[in-house]
Amino acid sequence: MTHASVSPLRQRLIDDMTIRHFAPRTQQASIRAIRRFSAFLGASPDQAGFEEVRRYQLFLSETGASPPTINHAVTALRFLFQVTLHRPEIMQQIPFVPEPHNAWASSELRLVWPSRRRSTPCWRRCGGSSGWSPASARSILIERFARACAPRPAPSHPIRIDTS
Repeated sequence: MTHASVSPLRQRLIDDMTIRHFAPRTQQASIRAIRRFSAFLGASPDQAGFEEVRRYQLFLSETGASPPTINHAVTALRFLFQVTLHRPEIMQQIPFVPEPHNAWASSELRLVWPSRRRSTPCWRRCGGSSGWSPASARSILIERFARACAPRPAPSHPIRIDTS
């Protein structure tokens, strides 16, 4: 990723990411996020302070950027200020944007569905011929999701509150 026209700050950022074994695409995405911050700022990012980072996060929110996009920019800026520039005080008050809860990602549902990262699906490790298959795992997944999303019934008896 080293080029002849790279600024000393960018080269130091690349070196810091390389030392920490960041993947090439992660490095490119972080550099892109910092370059967009620099374009917003109209100056080098090492000249920025807390208020500029806060205004940039507000700008991203107002322009309709998704929470993962904003969080990625915050992560890239956090690495820049904390690791490369040794100015952690700037990013201490900058929060991450909460992402909406995804019911499909709950731990109970992940236990049923085989993970893509596993070399052998869980239904094979559990004795593939014992009735487990991807289809049955999917039906259990859908059943548990439906149960989790179903409205709770009202109590059959009134709740009594003793006021005496």
